[in-house]
Amino acid sequence: MKKSQKETRKQEKIQLQNDLKALRTYTELRVQRSWPELTDEIRKRLDMEYDWFGRNGLAKGMLMLKDFIDAAKRNLGIEALPTDGFLAGSAVAYCLGMTGKDPVAAGLKPEEFENDFGKRYLNVWVSSDLDTRDAMIRLADSMFEEKSKLRLGVQAIRLDRIYLEFRRGCDTDQ
Repeated sequence: MKKSQKETRKQEKIQLQNDLKALRTYTELRVQRSWPELTDEIRKRLDMEYDWFGRNGLAKGMLMLKDFIDAAKRNLGIEALPTDGFLAGSAVAYCLGMTGKDPVAAGLKPEEFENDFGKRYLNVWVSSDLDTRDAMIRLADSMFEEKSKLRLGVQAIRLDRIYLEFRRGCDTDQ
């Protein structure tokens, strides 16, 4: 039994490393689009975020979120999702096209980067009009095994260790 648990932990660690490598690769492929001139400040910021995502086991959830947002853009004609909080301040999220606002230029750095999350979940939310919100919920339900549910009065779906909440609102600041 001990050997089996040890092997399972080893496989989980390898999977976490692979998820982080994939997140880094997808991000690096899009860096030039986001910042034609990659400064030391931007490179340090990206490296800090990669390290944070790796330490907190959130790379897989970010990849799932990237897939969802790419599908929303393709299928629903959304350019960049209006977001608040964590996503709005993430350079990785900006590179991946999850938000349309450059967090480095805007001086944004989410407080989440200051601490490790441990076993907690990261909450991410998007705001849109009711029709777009409903279409995004249907899209998410069609893409992922786990279906969206009401969570604290807001429709949400769990993407590994990230909760994506679909909020009603007309906030279009990206």
